Amino acid sequence: MKRIKTALACLSVWVLLIWMDSGAIEAQEIFKSQLMTPNGISITVSDDENNVNIHSEGISTTLLTTFAPDGSQLQQTLLGDAPIDFLRFVESYLAADPDPLVDRLYVLSPEGDLVVFAASTLQEIGRFNIHGLTMDTNNVYDVATASSTSTFALSPFAIFGDIAAFRPNDDLNTPAWFVTGLSEGRPFVMRIPMRDFPSDVMEAQVILMSTLVPPLTLQRARGVAINAQGVGLTTLPVPDAIRACPDVVISFSATAPSLSQSDVLDLAGAAGVPSWGMDADSSGFYLVTGGVGNADCLQGGSGRLVFIADILTGIDTIVPLSSFPTGRPGDVGVSSFPDNSAYVTFPNLNTVGRVPGSALQFP
Repeated sequence: MKRIKTALACLSVWVLLIWMDSGAIEAQEIFKSQLMTPNGISITVSDDENNVNIHSEGISTTLLTTFAPDGSQLQQTLLGDAPIDFLRFVESYLAADPDPLVDRLYVLSPEGDLVVFAASTLQEIGRFNIHGLTMDTNNVYDVATASSTSTFALSPFAIFGDIAAFRPNDDLNTPAWFVTGLSEGRPFVMRIPMRDFPSDVMEAQVILMSTLVPPLTLQRARGVAINAQGVGLTTLPVPDAIRACPDVVISFSATAPSLSQSDVLDLAGAAGVPSWGMDADSSGFYLVTGGVGNADCLQGGSGRLVFIADILTGIDTIVPLSSFPTGRPGDVGVSSFPDNSAYVTFPNLNTVGRVPGSALQFP
């Protein structure tokens, strides 16, 4: 795996901070407010409209809600029962199946519950818990050592984060979910082969990790996204990056049976950018970062929306989410043509923001 020189990486990120689209900053707006700690977000297409699915808290439950592009509520369902069960679903993440005809929406809880819904009706199809699967950890690629290891052990107290769904365009590869997590403080990426029925899911494979434990300010599961070509993106800490903010942007193959050095690359000039949520479209990848109170992570405090074009030559644009100066980003969802807006959740503000596509003039 190609190593990053720290000084060059720092310079590249800070130069990008100066190169900002003022139109994107001015056009930021509130999409929905007065939602209780919204976190996971994903976009589904229905009748040629980009509907926005948001997971948030309710009264002794959590809510999965679908909104139209104008913010009107279309449908809603409850997830988790009072008085205790609902707590396991707080701060869950979402992913929509990349094929609209499959009509599936996936929810991942921090405790490893993966719940499958019909996107058009929010009817639950089934669920399973990742801790109950047969776990393959025999060949996990460690970005901290640039080598594979078989010593990774998934802790029963592991915390899960983001989820991405990949459905290949050929019959050579199996559809899969990719999820992130923290096991004893070490971030990882896992692949779970999809089955037609959630009850038939029996196995999973940890494919990527870092043995470098990040600082306490970064003890969160990372974001992950997979594009239509089977290229995955996440962020993980490496020793050669910024010491107090050691994450770099990592690309990896979503189709390789197991990852080797040729399947994993760190992007040039992409150090110091930990991701909390990610999404991808035909143009590239989007991630949200910042808001962690760590001065070495893009000045901490306020959040930022980062765009990386699909040619993966580095970070192309960083947009400060200045309309939400105290916001801690949770997740990002990107709508498809013709809207192409980026939606960002801010759990600590009980708000979901939107950056319209017309303002996202990425190079």
